[in-house]
Amino acid sequence: NAAFAPLREMRFYRIGRVPLTTAASAYKLWSRPASGEGNTWLQEDAGDHRKFGADGAVIFSTGLPVDAFGQFVLSKPVPNLQSDVLVLDRSLENSGRVAVSRVFPNPAAANGLLWVETDQSGPVVFRLFDEKGRAIRVEKFEGKTSIRLNGLSAGAYAYAIEGERTIAFGRIVVD
Repeated sequence: NAAFAPLREMRFYRIGRVPLTTAASAYKLWSRPASGEGNTWLQEDAGDHRKFGADGAVIFSTGLPVDAFGQFVLSKPVPNLQSDVLVLDRSLENSGRVAVSRVFPNPAAANGLLWVETDQSGPVVFRLFDEKGRAIRVEKFEGKTSIRLNGLSAGAYAYAIEGERTIAFGRIVVD
């Protein structure tokens, strides 16, 4: 079936550190169609319950709008930033506008700078992940920023750029 009755809940276990002081609503559920590609992620819901600890969990239940197969991503709040509240403006959902982001240089020099630019309005969070999926660099900014790559080993790293309306993923290579 292409669609089904809305889910009652979605649970994500073993998501890494969940601080006691972080609200469940700081965790976001993003989705796109099963065959979706590129920068097409939309925020579906904010967390309703969470289990804190070194390897916590988050549950999405109240008002969960998932009623079709697709791809899903869970985003975690920026460490030590209690004001990180992302709200999807569904008025742009069918506007056809796609936010453009650039991450350069790629490949980047170890111990160098990585530049991130975006035309998304408002605050944006850039996360750089290691091979185990842990966020090793987190930067909240608007417009353009640079990120120091000090201490990184040569290799490929995944990243996410999360704004108010979209989330984009990519990969950089560090020489």
